[in-house]
Amino acid sequence: ETGEALEDGLKKCSPRGKEYLMYRYGFVDGQVHSEAETAQRYHLKRSWAKKIEVNNLNLLKQHMSENGECYTSNLTKGNILTSAS
Repeated sequence: ETGEALEDGLKKCSPRGKEYLMYRYGFVDGQVHSEAETAQRYHLKRSWAKKIEVNNLNLLKQHMSENGECYTSNLTKGNILTSAS
């Protein structure tokens, strides 16, 4: 159920934001990546990468809270893989 809510929430994100979050939090390769590492991969300055992350996490949190989910705090701690499975 949480996994479905997460997938629905990611649809609210921009395509680049979704790709960024998927990589940053380990959905691409099973490994959580640092903000600096993710920014480098996408050829972004860290400040811009942070904006992308914060904006898209806010969209995701809003969607999940509207649907009664409370697992998004785990995403910001890098633990989403264990709570969304």
